[in-house]
Amino acid sequence: MALTTANHGAFLLQLTTLIVPVLQGLRGAEKIPRQIKFAIGMALTGILLFTQDPTKASEIVGDPSLMQTGDALVLSAAFFYSLYDIQTFYWGREVPRTELVTIKIGFQAFLSTILCAVAARSETVDYFAAGPEWNVFIPTVLWSGLIVNALATFLQVGGMQGVGPTRAQTIFASQPLWASVMNYALLGSVMGAQGFIGGGAFLGALFLAATAEAPSPATAMDEKDA
Repeated sequence: MALTTANHGAFLLQLTTLIVPVLQGLRGAEKIPRQIKFAIGMALTGILLFTQDPTKASEIVGDPSLMQTGDALVLSAAFFYSLYDIQTFYWGREVPRTELVTIKIGFQAFLSTILCAVAARSETVDYFAAGPEWNVFIPTVLWSGLIVNALATFLQVGGMQGVGPTRAQTIFASQPLWASVMNYALLGSVMGAQGFIGGGAFLGALFLAATAEAPSPATAMDEKDA
């Protein structure tokens, strides 16, 4: 996110809405409707246009050429988020929600501590040696830990059991809209014409995915017929 704009990051991360049904189809877990397949192609075209929009890039990342690296990293994150969403759905049926969220948060906190102590040891020591602003540090830790990682995960696990991973991702499609509004209100960042065209195509693809017939579980007979 540090190498791209907030708008780019929000839209690219939302690619999970299309990656999840693709992965489900490849795994044979669901039959993907034709409308969703068309939405995937439309979204890829929109994303290509959106990521080439240079507006405000130099003001935010300093070097616009770095945006390609930032966009590539965010796209990679979207892929791994998609794997996470699918696994959350399946493990949510096997493990009680409270237990699953507790394991997830505990392991994440443990792994983060290890990474700070090993992979980012010097940066971590320098940060605390400089005396962090505790009035900013503590609220940030609490927000990230309790709201983003605990409450959001708790709600997500329960909700996905009712609608499934593919349908849940279509609900998440509103994220870029909220991010763009907040980005404009808080940071004053705007998009250029190319960004609006690409973003509009992407949101149109998400609308097609959201209004398509719900993917049905694939059966052995379906696979044989296919």
